[in-house]
Amino acid sequence: MDVKKILVVDDEQDIVKGLKIKLEAKGCEVATAYTGTEAIEKAKNEKPDVIVLDVMLPDFDGFEVCSRLKQEEATKLLPVIFLTAKEGNDQRWKGLTKGGVAYITKPFEFDSLWKVINDVIVLKSE
Repeated sequence: MDVKKILVVDDEQDIVKGLKIKLEAKGCEVATAYTGTEAIEKAKNEKPDVIVLDVMLPDFDGFEVCSRLKQEEATKLLPVIFLTAKEGNDQRWKGLTKGGVAYITKPFEFDSLWKVINDVIVLKSE
């Protein structure tokens, strides 16, 4: 696969900047968004290989973002990895039933996230 294109969505600028730096160092192209509305627009326009999505966003939550993406023809097949501070099996279950392919809680290890991103992209290309 060519360069991986990843959309990182989080309302915490430090997390977005940190992930952008680390993912670009791995050779990825990174788009960023800080709200649910912006995330949906960027997903449609940027056509990322994967979306790393926080649950807690200022306009509407990541679960709603994922639901809306899954309803749109242009974005319904985009894999979503939830990366969030919201813990618990009920939250994880909600994320997966809304269409997420993985649910990772903060704090997180970048190497673990990177492995999930790669696994998701490999599965997507098969």
